[in-house]
Amino acid sequence: MQHKQKTRKEKIITDLRRQLYGLENKASRNTTDRYQVPVSLPTALSSSKQVLSYPYLLSDILKTGVVTASIVAFLIILFLILKKHIVVLPGFNY
Repeated sequence: MQHKQKTRKEKIITDLRRQLYGLENKASRNTTDRYQVPVSLPTALSSSKQVLSYPYLLSDILKTGVVTASIVAFLIILFLILKKHIVVLPGFNY
């Protein structure tokens, strides 16, 4: 399927839109530079407040820990099974 080429009018409209967008960006950058709010560094007290403001965070970390611990436990059990030759895989020696 052939690509439709832009007409001269469409090219002019696109160019004007880009120029307008560039002017809007310059204007917004100038106003935000003047009115910047100083950012304070997080402390131990504010980090505990952040955890409380995200109630799902603790449950997600707990789920991640459980999944990670179960994977590690499975790998250790698999290692011990293969090391004790309870299950023998051909071409796989320990």
